[in-house]
Amino acid sequence: MNKKHVALMLALCLVPLVALGAIVLFQIPVNGVVWFLLVALCPLSHLAMLWLMPRAHDDLASQPKTPQTHDHVAH
Repeated sequence: MNKKHVALMLALCLVPLVALGAIVLFQIPVNGVVWFLLVALCPLSHLAMLWLMPRAHDDLASQPKTPQTHDHVAH
């Protein structure tokens, strides 16, 4: 995994947790819409990661593959 992927994954996973923690810690009054958006943010961030992930792997797939050599012979 490259550093960009890890940073994106951390950002998308921590945003809802930080928001929830701030609401609870600071006792911020929120309505049902905000709670719904916080709950929906988790699966939506997972979908965003799934959408962004293949693009990172496409870069790796376009690189030429080096042939594998085997130093031993199986009997």
